[in-house]
Amino acid sequence: MKLFQRFALPTSFLSKPPAEWESLEEYKRCEDFFNKLSVVNDVAERGVALSQEYLPNVKSEAKKQSLLQTVKKYRTQFSKKDKTTLSQKY
Repeated sequence: MKLFQRFALPTSFLSKPPAEWESLEEYKRCEDFFNKLSVVNDVAERGVALSQEYLPNVKSEAKKQSLLQTVKKYRTQFSKKDKTTLSQKY
């Protein structure tokens, strides 16, 4: 319901039988919105990218965790990739 509220989508069709939804304008509006909605899981994608980029040669689990935390901290601190950022002290 919060998603409907957040995007000011109608919910009146929810009180009707699902078999009738296809013919309702409110439902069509919501269906169109949700079909165009792009869903991204940034946290998971970043984790996968980190794993693929840095971990192939690390053997112990403790070192893997330490490396992941270090890279995450570095990327957070230096998220912009410009000359000024790169010249900052780590």
